[in-house]
Amino acid sequence: MTAEQRLERDLPFILDEIVVGPYPDYIDDVLSTTAHGRQRPGWTFPGRWLRMELTSARVRTARLPIRQLGVLALLAVLIAAALAVYVGTHQQRVPAPFGIARNGDLILSTGGDIVRLDPMTGAQSPVITGPDFDSFAKVSPDGRSIAFVRRSTDEETTASILVAAIDGSNVRALTQEPVAEGFDMIAWAPDSTWLLVDTTASQELLRYDATRRTPPQKIISGVDAYASPFRPPDGSAILIYRNAGIPRLSSLDVTTGKETVLADARTGQDFDDVRWSPDGSLVAYHAAPSGDLGSQRLYVINADGSGEPRQFTNAPGVWWDIDETWSPDGKSIAFDRYEQSDGSWLVRPLAIVDVATGDVREIGPIAHDARALRGAPTDSAASPGEGMWFEWSPDGRYLLAVPTEAPAHPVLIDVATGDWRNLDPLVAPDFVDQTWQRVAP
Repeated sequence: MTAEQRLERDLPFILDEIVVGPYPDYIDDVLSTTAHGRQRPGWTFPGRWLRMELTSARVRTARLPIRQLGVLALLAVLIAAALAVYVGTHQQRVPAPFGIARNGDLILSTGGDIVRLDPMTGAQSPVITGPDFDSFAKVSPDGRSIAFVRRSTDEETTASILVAAIDGSNVRALTQEPVAEGFDMIAWAPDSTWLLVDTTASQELLRYDATRRTPPQKIISGVDAYASPFRPPDGSAILIYRNAGIPRLSSLDVTTGKETVLADARTGQDFDDVRWSPDGSLVAYHAAPSGDLGSQRLYVINADGSGEPRQFTNAPGVWWDIDETWSPDGKSIAFDRYEQSDGSWLVRPLAIVDVATGDVREIGPIAHDARALRGAPTDSAASPGEGMWFEWSPDGRYLLAVPTEAPAHPVLIDVATGDWRNLDPLVAPDFVDQTWQRVAP
């Protein structure tokens, strides 16, 4: 039985109850008052002198049965659930800017173009091509964008900074006109919205908005920044080098401009290739020990400058341990290594030091041997005295290394086994840093 049928059945009983209801006490007063009033004249009713349809038009309303309302509510719930599933499955997740991530593709410069390379399969595809000479490709920490330097020719000194999507689309220039002195360093901020740029001649650190909503801003002058300058986990500070009589390694607060001196060179040391640990608690650098000024050894200090530096490498003899780079998990440091023997320097394979134990082991090839494979040129200008630019894979299992003498094949080294293999193509001797795309786990 429907609600309408039940109402028709019960309506007479309801009316009877209303009729026989209690007689209000005030009804006599109401009747005595209305008895003396005159009836309203008929002409005051519009329906008496206007057409009825003009004064009391009937409004038609559609009735929605309860069953139809329930079906519509169920459909609304299903649509909302489907939309939530669609958004959840199609939303692009991004990795954290520091620490371990999943390996994406390599973004490398080759022959003035930028290519994408799958390091496992060797598959290549063009990303940025054209008549200009593009190099120094840097992948943003979120894996979505590429920054690179563009010149008209390989020899031209003026250069511009451009940004594009990871697939090469939406190319846009961040510099309104080419910069004559060029750039020493380009690094993405951890949030992937702007770049820190170190100009070659003026020693100015500039901030470039990757969205181009704001013009470039000068952060500080008279200093140099390092290759991976931003302090994890939020990038609130950068590592800078200042030489005002006494070389100093400092941390610069990007917001306030406050400098905190971490170490100075009063003992004859200098500070090169300085890097934050992935958790931002330590800083690694290399310098000459006070009693061994011919060597360069690895040191680690607290990020707030407290305590004494800890020396990590101390092999007997004269050694240069340089280009130190932390593994994504912060447990190891990879570095280039050179040994002095009989008055000359011998290039050693890349080395890795265990941060907990101090144990050092060498992995991979010597740079000259790696360069000689796959038909890479080995002319007289290519001496065996050069090492490699390198970086860790986002998952920490591999080192991507490129001999510093161009052109050369990138070398993929398995950190656990030390096995290695050359990859195509021949690439420019750019500093390999932020070239491996980070992907969310």
